[in-house]
Amino acid sequence: MECMVHELDAAAIEAGDDNFILGRVFNRMPEGCRVDRRLKEGDIVDLGGVKLEVVHTPGHTPGSICLYEPQTKSLFSGDTLFADGVGRSDFSGGDGAALKESVAKLVVLHDARGVRRVYPGHGPVASGGVISKVFTRFFG
Repeated sequence: MECMVHELDAAAIEAGDDNFILGRVFNRMPEGCRVDRRLKEGDIVDLGGVKLEVVHTPGHTPGSICLYEPQTKSLFSGDTLFADGVGRSDFSGGDGAALKESVAKLVVLHDARGVRRVYPGHGPVASGGVISKVFTRFFG
């Protein structure tokens, strides 16, 4: 199994930086993890024929990403966007202004290329229309 992380988060993941990983919140001691591939905006992650495009969406962390699959128009939004909200930006490395810009970027992605389904890191799957609704609710 390969560990792939945005280049801006790679050092903290490799070091097991608990201010970043927050293992103590879950009663776990953080361990470093070797990062096999450092991702950046526009990279393609090929999962044996399923190709996901990296969309850099800082805010939750400096290296937060979403993954867009153009064939099914699916967005795997991680902790950037949920069906009813956005990820936290008050932890180490978080940035509320960057998160707002990132969700605005997802609105543009939806409008330009279409997003039919959003698969968040937490909560239920949602339609692509949730992107604009969440932006308006939290930042509008």
